[in-house]
Order: sequence, then C-alpha cells, then structure tokens
Amino acid sequence: MMVRTLRRDISQYNQLETVEEAAEETGWKLVHGDVFRPPRLPGLLSVYVGTGVQLLGRGLHSSASQLNLSRFLTQTSHKRLSTPSTPT
Repeated sequence: MMVRTLRRDISQYNQLETVEEAAEETGWKLVHGDVFRPPRLPGLLSVYVGTGVQLLGRGLHSSASQLNLSRFLTQTSHKRLSTPSTPT
C-alpha cells in the first residue's frame, strides 16, 4: 500500500500540468548548476569577503566611536552650563 502511494505521488510530481510549471521546472534546472558550483578562484573570493568584513567592522566601529564622543561632548557642555561657577 505504501509503495503504491509513493509511486502515485512520484508520477504526479513528474507530470507537468501547465506550461508555467514546465517553464519553472526548466528554469530551476538551469540555475541549479550555477547555484551549487564552487567558485573558480576561491582564494580571491575569500580575500574579497575578508576585506569587506574588515571595512564593515571598521565603519561600524568608527560610527559608534563618533556617536559616543558626541554624547560625551554634549553631556560635558550641559554640565558646564548648568553648574554655577565659583570663584577661587
């Protein structure tokens, strides 16, 4: 019984009902080889990925540092204005 059901499901899967399904199936089969193939120059790909990660990390670090510095400067300027100055 299980084998009969399995065969029926496989035969239904293999039958293409519409032209759109046929085009979709053909398109996926064409792209399938390109999606899972290894790169031609894996060393160069790793260099590009590593450089991109470093640049992204440096940009995030720089923007976080600037944000912290601006918060620090605004807090010190507010404190300086709000505290009364005492002559020595």
